[in-house]
Amino acid sequence: MNKEDLRKRNRELRHKIVLRARQQKVKALKKAGQDNLKKAEKLKDPKYSYPEVILTILKRLKRIDPNRTVAGMDPHQAALISFFKLKQSGFKELRIGSNSIHAWVEFEYDKKWWIFDPVAVKDRSLGLPVKKKSDTEEIQYSTLSRYYSNVDDYIETWNNSIDYTKDECKIAAMDDPGLQQALNISYH
Repeated sequence: MNKEDLRKRNRELRHKIVLRARQQKVKALKKAGQDNLKKAEKLKDPKYSYPEVILTILKRLKRIDPNRTVAGMDPHQAALISFFKLKQSGFKELRIGSNSIHAWVEFEYDKKWWIFDPVAVKDRSLGLPVKKKSDTEEIQYSTLSRYYSNVDDYIETWNNSIDYTKDECKIAAMDDPGLQQALNISYH
């Protein structure tokens, strides 16, 4: 046997070994049911336990431009505009939560309270922009928070952080392309 025949034989043997290893790996994965395990883990993710309407809002809200929409504003002003947009979209039970560092809107859907926070699109430390109130672990949503069901009380308290009047906020809620995209849904 010359050198060329040896190289060819070694190449074929390596190929057989690699092929056999791949086949054994595939058999082992099928035996262990890894495909089903991955699906089960995916369904355990809290994001997938959300109702379809909330998932749709979340998906659309994550796609908005953080620099040209309400996501790029001061959180206290963004919360007020988001409040009006949620109200215009037909959500009945709404309240604004705020503290000295952050503000957000909470709404009730399917007998659960949800946090709607478009500023989280730009600030990743806030987690998802739409999430269950009961699932939040971020400190911004729990530290010395105060809740406002009455918008006038909120505006009076945070007037130094809000540049718009109440009417201007309503108009901004109608005109904001990110909120229009995210909340263009029918959930009735």
